[in-house]
Amino acid sequence: KFLIMSEIKVNSIKGVGASTAALTINNTDGTCTANITNNLSNRNLIINGAMQVAQRGTSSTTNGYGSVDRIQPYSANTSVTTTHSQVAVTTGGAYDAGFRKAFQVTKPAGSVAANGQIAINYAIEGQDIVNSGWKMTDPNSKLTLSFWVKSSVANHNPTFYIQAYDTPSATQFFNGQVSALTADTWTKVTTVISGHADIGIADDNTKGLAIGLNPWYGTDFTDAGNTNGAWTTFGTKPVDSTWLTTNNSTFQVTGIQLEVSDYATSFEFRSYADELAKCQRYCYEHLASGAGPTASIMLGCYYNSSRIYGSFKWPVTMRASPTMVCTDATGAFIAYRDGTNDEVDEFHIDSSNNVGPNGAEILNDTDASGTAGHACFVRRQYATTTTFRFEAEL
Repeated sequence: KFLIMSEIKVNSIKGVGASTAALTINNTDGTCTANITNNLSNRNLIINGAMQVAQRGTSSTTNGYGSVDRIQPYSANTSVTTTHSQVAVTTGGAYDAGFRKAFQVTKPAGSVAANGQIAINYAIEGQDIVNSGWKMTDPNSKLTLSFWVKSSVANHNPTFYIQAYDTPSATQFFNGQVSALTADTWTKVTTVISGHADIGIADDNTKGLAIGLNPWYGTDFTDAGNTNGAWTTFGTKPVDSTWLTTNNSTFQVTGIQLEVSDYATSFEFRSYADELAKCQRYCYEHLASGAGPTASIMLGCYYNSSRIYGSFKWPVTMRASPTMVCTDATGAFIAYRDGTNDEVDEFHIDSSNNVGPNGAEILNDTDASGTAGHACFVRRQYATTTTFRFEAEL
């Protein structure tokens, strides 16, 4: 019997057509560094990029946060009302890549105006960027943005941008444009973003970086002289108006990923529970979809005959002291106490001194009627649309 041993000594292992080594070996201690494209956790700086969570509801026609969590749509001066919604992904490249939900903009035919815009925005806290490993002032340090997009109109060329906040100069926008789209076909978009000497983002919980995807921008917001794929002053390439002027046109996006890398890795899929907890840092809907028509809200007590107080705790620490969004309607809530009940119209946070990122004192002092010192438990009353929400969005 013979025992044959062999040894290969190399500095790195690289694919034939690759620009980056798959394995890099340390010549001194023999350890290696691997570029692994799967199963890397916490690399996606985007929360809810797969559009799974929609605490406020699945459809909205108002500007701002209204349907899919962390996605902030905006439209103005287009003569139309857009609908923003969470929709199912059922076929195509995004479906094959594992996505089942998307964010959709739907609109009737709009009219072109120089100051018109329809945008899909996402904001990231400064501290999440500063502590991500990206060296923002180093042109050799890269972020990679990737997403899936689909338009109902062919040859549509939407633009996108990255905006850095708290920068020391006006050079703070990274501009890009999507290649002409085939109607009703998912297309994956990838762009690499280099650091820039003029970028400076604060290490705090304010807005540090924003991503904008623009199905339509009027000429007031465009600048044909700007360079795609580079940091520059504000202004994107002109957007074809066919999508805007087409009746019932739609625009969908899913699978948004922003990572510290010079290439796009496979999407980091997270469980619904994980994404929900991350979303609740910015929005907590206590009476979520599925809660019953008389769902329990909180325990409280009568401070005096006309004031109900309750102590409320959020499930996760919120980004900042939140504001409260609560239904105000006749008998929307009911307080059970001392063998009877008290119908009240609304609740609100007591004052700015009684709220923080972990909880608040909730109060009704407008129509409560009871006995000082009595305990109560509060429910909503027979309406599945009653809102009891806390928001600390960027």
